[in-house]
Amino acid sequence: MSRSKPLLALAAFVVALGVAALLITGGIGGTRPTGYPIASPSPASVIAPVCPSQQILLEGVINDCAGTLRKAPTARGAPDGCLVSGRFLDAFILLQGGADEYLLYVEVDGTYVGPGDYSLTPWPHPSFHADDGAAKVAIRDYRTGDFWWSSSGVLTVFGNDGRSGLVTGDLEFAGGEPNPLPGLNISGAWSCG
Repeated sequence: MSRSKPLLALAAFVVALGVAALLITGGIGGTRPTGYPIASPSPASVIAPVCPSQQILLEGVINDCAGTLRKAPTARGAPDGCLVSGRFLDAFILLQGGADEYLLYVEVDGTYVGPGDYSLTPWPHPSFHADDGAAKVAIRDYRTGDFWWSSSGVLTVFGNDGRSGLVTGDLEFAGGEPNPLPGLNISGAWSCG
């Protein structure tokens, strides 16, 4: 009999443990607690705006439509302009977005031959006017001062005066290594004011 008491106690413990497990989990046929995952924003959940044909879509770290600003920006007083001279096309264009203002830089540095398509490749020099033969596009956010420059894409120039065209490109943050901000994609029409 001395062995039966410990076995009986062990059996009672197992039964009690089973009953407790049934109560905690909702029992047979009961409902289990439902866990709800915490939603976190993802890049896929951000919907890019649809821009009018005469504006540039900024998509990525900035999601905005921006068009040529017809007045001096509120943040800065610099005028925009295009200069075409020989092998060079230099343009800086003030853009107005939904809430922010931007400065678009367009440059074909030493290889400009008139209207057509120019490939945007990674910048060979960290500056403008380097006579490096590269086509370049950049965007500066006036509010933050953040700056992105082209790493790939196409710059199209219309007309013999070089004052308008299209751009489609991937831009990377140009604020140092490693780049702390995500990239920016741009596409749309550009024009000097």
